[in-house]
Amino acid sequence: MKHRHILSLVTCSLTLGALAATSLPACSSSETTPSTATVKKAPARPAAPATTETSTRTFAVKQLFLGDAPRTGAPTSTAWKKFGYDLDGKTSTQASTDVCKPPAGGENVAREDGDQGIDNSFGRNLMQTIIGLSPSAATDVQTQLVNGSFTLLLSVTGLSDDPKQTATGLKGFMNAGGIFDPSGQTKPNFGDKALDWPVQGDLLADAKDPKSSRVKFGDAYIAGGTWVSGSDSVISLTLNVGGRALGLNITKAQVTFEHSAPNVASGGVIAGILNTNELIAALAPSLARLDPKLCSADKASAITDTIRGYSDILTDGTQDPSKDCNGISIGLGFEAVEVANPTKVAPTEPAPPDPCTDPGDAGAKDAAQGG
Repeated sequence: MKHRHILSLVTCSLTLGALAATSLPACSSSETTPSTATVKKAPARPAAPATTETSTRTFAVKQLFLGDAPRTGAPTSTAWKKFGYDLDGKTSTQASTDVCKPPAGGENVAREDGDQGIDNSFGRNLMQTIIGLSPSAATDVQTQLVNGSFTLLLSVTGLSDDPKQTATGLKGFMNAGGIFDPSGQTKPNFGDKALDWPVQGDLLADAKDPKSSRVKFGDAYIAGGTWVSGSDSVISLTLNVGGRALGLNITKAQVTFEHSAPNVASGGVIAGILNTNELIAALAPSLARLDPKLCSADKASAITDTIRGYSDILTDGTQDPSKDCNGISIGLGFEAVEVANPTKVAPTEPAPPDPCTDPGDAGAKDAAQGG
């Protein structure tokens, strides 16, 4: 990805800052694996007729929750437990034996699920590491969102004004919002339904058509007011860490929100799986910007092993005790409001320099100074 925005969509990824020898976060001391539990999953497809609504509404994300803090309130080390869904059909603890094996150097800590079986090793482990290296990382994301550096745009066809609508046959697509105002003079008014946010071109089949996003939800539905994206999708998010864009390719992705009012998409969830090796490959430039010492092969190798140890699931969404885990579960939250259906495409931004080869690109400090 070439963009420095905090968030960009590809066909439906985040960062990790870390110390060369970061220890895995502490977790509960549960010794049993619950055999029966109410797990959190997206609402099932209803046995309902197709929607008769034909209009399209676009919602712009105004808040993005990375697992470091609840939707309301101060940051807490357990906030991650509320974000995401049960992806593997299990409620796991450190003592579970019916799950994939920790990669070499990993520990059972990554197995621990959140509330109701929620799988979210990203929030449980990666975000804690990021914050340990860059304490303002999560708040920086929100600040840039509010200032118009990025957003996520979700366009849905088939919604009614009924907060309890139940119907099938809905459709949707996602775009990544580019910089709202490159001059920096105007911030977006998220309460303005006429707000026309320019989209990034990365996801577009036609570089001039904002409606041609490759991230499509062709079999979406709504159950009791909860919109569900339908079949598993592939979503890409790009977060800015240390001034460097990090792409998160989320597979087996599920997107939901509560259509609690005509112009509101509340309680949003994005859940899925990150391929561990892909994540590690994407992380290197961001890590080096946060700590230039990580340009060293030895130090980079140490943090790579730490990241790999956060793997808690197989990339196909299953568990197999005979196999090493090769995926990292992720659960994010969002709040969004209705804006205008997008009509503009943002200009392409140049890629930032490599911090390990450009002496003028001095990591996080340089990024903070605009370098």
